Amino acid sequence: VRAARERKESRGAHSRTDHEGKDPEWGKVNLVIRKGSGGEMEIRREPIPEIRQDLKDIIEEMG
Repeated sequence: VRAARERKESRGAHSRTDHEGKDPEWGKVNLVIRKGSGGEMEIRREPIPEIRQDLKDIIEEMG
């Protein structure tokens, strides 16, 4: 729930009435939540790696 609240957009199955539509910046990161050393939940954004060229070629071929 915490990651869903952090993501200020609607994308795929994640739909919000207060943030309709996609934000291209959110398409570049994943939200990762981990339990910190003190037991608290930590949330951070991790960049999504760029798609390898061979996979881009397959996607383009598939249309």
